[in-house]
Amino acid sequence: MPCSSSYQNIDELKNKMRQDFLKKRQSLNDEVRQEKNDKIKENFFSIFNLGTHLIIAGYMPILGEVDCIPLLQQLYKEKCKIVIPIVEEHNQSLRFCLWEPDMVMDKGKFGINVPVHMSSFYDPDFLIVPMLAFDKNGYRLGYGKGFYDRTLASLKHIKNIQTVGLAFSCQYSEIIPHQGHDEPLNWIITDEKINKIK
Repeated sequence: MPCSSSYQNIDELKNKMRQDFLKKRQSLNDEVRQEKNDKIKENFFSIFNLGTHLIIAGYMPILGEVDCIPLLQQLYKEKCKIVIPIVEEHNQSLRFCLWEPDMVMDKGKFGINVPVHMSSFYDPDFLIVPMLAFDKNGYRLGYGKGFYDRTLASLKHIKNIQTVGLAFSCQYSEIIPHQGHDEPLNWIITDEKINKIK
């Protein structure tokens, strides 16, 4: 896609957007953030009734991301198998280890909580994905490491997956600059809207 003449390339534009949207997301106060998290959870369960046969990937939130832990706890109560992403090596896909609410957690790479004792790894069928920003076409802006893009591309070669991004409404962007390796999501759920992409 064409870039603004103010930026030399897509990478420079994306980095500027990352800074701007991170500030915007972190500017939400605790009360507003909690209200929005609750609404996102409500919107999620208004459209998804996930069967126990599915392996569902969530995430451990950092840097003001939508808190999906209450959502994962609810899915766990409904007997769903929950996994969370593990970063093992740079430039590699994510691996997904089993998660349960009572597991002891510790900081892993990038300060993300991971289970102290990782037992089993699975390829998820349904992925709940964090982001810094999103557009109407399902493209997301992450932190620039490419973990999710590599992972989604790899999983799509071996199974039919569904991807759902969680974001606050203030994270919407008219256009997210994207390239051939960027993977759009199937759904994006915010506190204001449920966006079905494809």
